[in-house]
Amino acid sequence: MSMSRRRGGRRLGAGVFIGLCAILFLIIVLIVCALAFHKIEHKVEKREMPMIELSLEDGVTLEMVNAPDKTNFVRNELVLHAWGDNKKWSNVEIKGRGNTSWLEPKKSYRIKFDKKTDFLGMNKIRKWAFLAYWSDESMLRPDLGYYFARLINPDFCLDGRYAELLINGENMGLYYVSPKVAIDKKIVDLREPLGIIVEGDMAWQDDEFMSNHGVRFSVEDSVNYDLLSEAKNDFKTAFDELEEAVYNGDFDALKKIADIESFAEYFLLSEFIQNYDAYVSSFYFYKDGMNDVIHAGPAWDFDGAFDNRNWQVRNEERRERPDLLFAIWAKEKTPGEVELIAPYYNSLSLLMYKLFEMPEFQDVVKKMYIERLSDKRNVALSYIEDKTNYIRDAVRRNNELWGLGDFEDEVNYIQWWVERRFDAFDEYFDLEISSKWNREIEL
Repeated sequence: MSMSRRRGGRRLGAGVFIGLCAILFLIIVLIVCALAFHKIEHKVEKREMPMIELSLEDGVTLEMVNAPDKTNFVRNELVLHAWGDNKKWSNVEIKGRGNTSWLEPKKSYRIKFDKKTDFLGMNKIRKWAFLAYWSDESMLRPDLGYYFARLINPDFCLDGRYAELLINGENMGLYYVSPKVAIDKKIVDLREPLGIIVEGDMAWQDDEFMSNHGVRFSVEDSVNYDLLSEAKNDFKTAFDELEEAVYNGDFDALKKIADIESFAEYFLLSEFIQNYDAYVSSFYFYKDGMNDVIHAGPAWDFDGAFDNRNWQVRNEERRERPDLLFAIWAKEKTPGEVELIAPYYNSLSLLMYKLFEMPEFQDVVKKMYIERLSDKRNVALSYIEDKTNYIRDAVRRNNELWGLGDFEDEVNYIQWWVERRFDAFDEYFDLEISSKWNREIEL
C-alpha cells in the first residue's frame, strides 16, 4: 500500500513539473514575442548617442564649407564613436545641402564615402544626408515622419539615426543622419537603362523638364547618365498620360500608368503628418524604364510636418489645427469657405487634389488608413515617449548651443497633436467622408 502511494506521488510530482515547465515555456515565448513586436514597431536605437568627428582636409575651414556656393570638399577624415567602438574613414566628401535650411545658422550637409559604407547600422550606402532640423525644437519630426511611413509601408521610406557632430573640433550639435534618395538596391532598386528618380519641385524653379500641366521636375538619379535624355523623355511621356487620366477622372487608364498603391501611401502619409513640404518640394517619383509604371516615393523631408509651430510662426502660418485636412493647399476660414494659400497652390498639389477626387482612389486611401494606421495610436504614442527619452539630453545640448526653444514643451505639443490627428482621421474615415473631404476649389 505504501509503495502504491509512493508511485502515485512520483506520478503526481512529474505531472506538476511538466505543467510548470509548460507554463514557463509559454511565458518565455510571450516575452520573446513581445520584445520582437517592440523591435518591429519601435526600431529603438541603442541607448548611447553616437558622436561623429569630421576633420576637414588641410587648408579647409568650417567657414569655407558653410559658404553660400556649397563647394564640395573631398579629402576629409571621419571618425565615428558609437556603442563602444571607433571607426575611421578617409577621402570623405562633404558639401552643403538644402534650400531654405541652408539659410539657417545650423547647416545641413551631404556626406559621401568613397565606397558603400554601413554607417550607423543602416546598410551599405555611399551618400548620406546630415540633417540639422534647425526649425524643429524637438528634433523628433524627422524620425517620427519615417516612423509613420514605416507603419504605412516598411519599404516605403528610408531610415535614419541621431548623432552628435563635431567639425574640426567645433561642436555642431545633434543631427539626424539618413541615406540620400538615390538608385541603390537598398533604397530605390532600378535596373533598366532608362531607370530614373525625379523630384517634383515647385518651390525653387531649378527644374530640368516640365509636364504638360506644369509640374516641374529635376533629376535626382539615373541608372545610365549617358541615356539621361531618353530617360527624361520616357518619364515625361508617362507622366503626361498620368495627368490626363487624373484630369479626365479615368481610373482604369490611371492604373495602367501609375502604381496606385504608392500614390495612396504617399498621399496618406503626407496628409496624416500634415507635411507642408509635400507636393511643393522633395516629392519623389521613379520609373524603371519603358515597361514600368510611375511610382511615388520614397518619402523624405519632414521638418514642416506635425504642425511645426516654429516653422509656421516664421512663415506667418500658425494653425494648430490637427483636424484640418488638405492643409497643404487650403485653410478653412468659415464653414464651407476655402481660402487658397498661394505658395502651396501649384500644378502638383492640384494634381494630387484631383487624384483624391476620384472615388476609387478615395477608397484605396480609406482602406489603407483603416488597415495600417487606425489601430496604431497607442503604439505611436509609446514610440514618441521612448524616442523622447533617448534624445532628450542631446536635444537639450543642441538647443542650448543654438539658442533654440524648449524641448519638453515641443514634445508635449507633438504628443497632443498626434492624438488629435488620430481623432480627426477616425472621424473622417469612420463617418461619411464625401462632404468633408471633397471641397470645391474655384480655379
